[in-house]
Amino acid sequence: MRAFLLAWLVSATLSAQQPQPLFLTLDSAVTLAIRGATPVLEARDVSRLAGTLVLERYAQFLPDLQASGIFDQYVGNTLLSERDIHPTNTRFRDLGYHVSTTLNVFNGFADIAGVKGALATRNAADLTLARVVQTIALDVTQAYLTVILDQQLVDIAQQNLATSNLRVQQLQELVRVGKRPPADLYRQQAQAAADQSTLSDARNRVTIDEVGLLERLRVNPHQPLQLIQPAADTARLAPRYNDSDSLVQQAIARRADLQAANQTVVANQQDITRARSGYLPRVDAGAGVFSLGRFFDYANTPTGSLITTPQTPLWDQVGRQTTGELFLGVNWYVFDQFRTALTVQQARVSYDASRYADEDLRLSVAGDVTRALGDYGTALEQLDASAAGLTAAQQAFDLVNGRFQVGFASIVDVTTAQTLLVQSQSLRAQAVVNLELRKRAVGYALGFNPAAALP
Repeated sequence: MRAFLLAWLVSATLSAQQPQPLFLTLDSAVTLAIRGATPVLEARDVSRLAGTLVLERYAQFLPDLQASGIFDQYVGNTLLSERDIHPTNTRFRDLGYHVSTTLNVFNGFADIAGVKGALATRNAADLTLARVVQTIALDVTQAYLTVILDQQLVDIAQQNLATSNLRVQQLQELVRVGKRPPADLYRQQAQAAADQSTLSDARNRVTIDEVGLLERLRVNPHQPLQLIQPAADTARLAPRYNDSDSLVQQAIARRADLQAANQTVVANQQDITRARSGYLPRVDAGAGVFSLGRFFDYANTPTGSLITTPQTPLWDQVGRQTTGELFLGVNWYVFDQFRTALTVQQARVSYDASRYADEDLRLSVAGDVTRALGDYGTALEQLDASAAGLTAAQQAFDLVNGRFQVGFASIVDVTTAQTLLVQSQSLRAQAVVNLELRKRAVGYALGFNPAAALP
């Protein structure tokens, strides 16, 4: 009884130490990746920064507010003046404050351009984030379906190995009774060994691709993984997806990365206006209030004390002796050593670079759509070919295997037919997964979410 309880405790402890498998569907994998992927996190930070920039640019239309205070104490022989300046042995304290506000009235329209540029920058950051999310969704979808394909190839390899091992057992008995030559057995044993190696390679590919998927999800690569296989989607796209010219125009209007590039051009164009403001005067208006008080503990000279009248307490001095000010300032650089000219030229260079990038991306969008449609068409042809090839290979194998069972086909014939069947099954599985990936790639090229079905 004690041995039983000890064994149960050991088993329970080992089970508790083993990590629980992570169950994922395609949708949950994409959601997990979007939540934690590094490019998404970085894009979100940039988006928040752009939002703060907009707030800062709007605040330029508001007056600033500055406040300062002072408290000093002096002890020693300082130079003070009553009627003339002379050394005085004294100790006194100063207390004061200064509050001021300034409002920019005109700065060459730089603030208006700054707000427009900041809004465009924020839009570009948000659109870039949207495209990054789509990119991560496509990448994780490809990784997920690759693991699913690997698992299917493992199943095919296991079935193939089981068939080969069964034939080895049959040939062992046939060779024993003298109905088959030993060479057939040796050839089949070699084939079974090769099939075992193929299965090992297939299992290793599953492990490698699972690790790659977990890394994309930012999950511990040692985490056991259980994937839910999605339903096979071999349906063809709607007829409207055959019009490549129309699809290119739709992609140009919808693609978030192209819209982000357009907003970057707008932002850089506004930077030129901001830079040109240096050629114009700057006008500021402001107001302020300040007060300063001083209190002497003593102030002695060789002829006597300078303090001959009662002093007002320091706090009362600061509260009563207040001075206000209003000002209007105009600042205009007549010659700024070409700093403004350099700033304008730099802004123009950035604007031209963003415009070139926008034009290149526009051409790239058209190429992306064309390539995606071409890959989709090829995937359709491969799907049809794989279906026909699998049917023919299955029929050939059934026929040859039946003839082999009755002694009318050689071992070479049956192993060749079996190898062709395995190849056809693998090609069929690859074609089904590839078609789904190609359809999602079409959606990505058009600017849709690749994790969702095309409309």
